[in-house]
Amino acid sequence: MRHTVLILLLIALTSFNSNRNEDEQKIVQKCFDLKRVMNFFQEKQIIILDNGKVSPKIKISINGQEVAFMTEKELTAKGIKAFIVFHKFDIKKDLASVYFRLDSEGMGAEIELEKQKSDWKVISEKVYEN
Repeated sequence: MRHTVLILLLIALTSFNSNRNEDEQKIVQKCFDLKRVMNFFQEKQIIILDNGKVSPKIKISINGQEVAFMTEKELTAKGIKAFIVFHKFDIKKDLASVYFRLDSEGMGAEIELEKQKSDWKVISEKVYEN
């Protein structure tokens, strides 16, 4: 009986994590596809700092190029200075709140999304340069 409960718990956790990754992927892709955000992606390879805010397992592409995730140590070792940093990535039920920066371009974005059925829709966006 204990084994059955443990197996069911493991399946539930795996399913939750899979759904979370799917939502993260859709949310990040929606954010990056915004025209005002796309204008800042001048680099051939877009890199996201792997700081634990977004799963590095998600697959995102910009202009046909897959986005890479790197740790701070990897970025430093390779001398990379142009990368995206997610400062906020919160999903609560059917609402998501995202804040990220691309400091090399002086760009920041605050985006709110709402889940409608299985898709995420942008409900507010603030993209700015500084």
